[in-house]
Amino acid sequence: MRYINDLDTFFMILQTEYNVTLYPGESLVIFDEVQLYPKARQSKKRLVKDGRYDYIETRSLISIKENVKDILIPSEERTIKMYPMDFEEFCIALGEIKILEYIRACFEKLVPLEEKLHHKAMLLFKQYMLVGGMPKSVANYLENNRTFLEPDAEKRDILTLYRNDISELPATCLR
Repeated sequence: MRYINDLDTFFMILQTEYNVTLYPGESLVIFDEVQLYPKARQSKKRLVKDGRYDYIETRSLISIKENVKDILIPSEERTIKMYPMDFEEFCIALGEIKILEYIRACFEKLVPLEEKLHHKAMLLFKQYMLVGGMPKSVANYLENNRTFLEPDAEKRDILTLYRNDISELPATCLR
């Protein structure tokens, strides 16, 4: 965060580097994997105080504690836990709203699903189990005509990132 004391220059460089236009009061700046850049996280206090833009940071909770030893964590920080999609959200992403309404109605009436619709619901559930609930995996599934190759590769990439995060932790953190 070399230009944190000169925010006009900082924002000009940011816009030029990413070929975007930032609009005060409208634009959102995302700091992805901020645990890798503790100084960027610390600079958030100044950026928020400036007030031109809103900010979101993403990070791995696994390695964040190791990278904050010498920085001041801004009081403006608020943590929101994110979770993968559940089955209902997966169905919504696939546009399967009617089957969800039907499942809900049968549940409320405590009656079993009609056999063909039960089969369809189970097929959707099996797809959910294979694709998973990570939004990027679901997007890959939809973008590739509901084939499983791309979502599987995406899940494997996510697992590799998690394993790499864990392998970098000192043994004392793993107890």
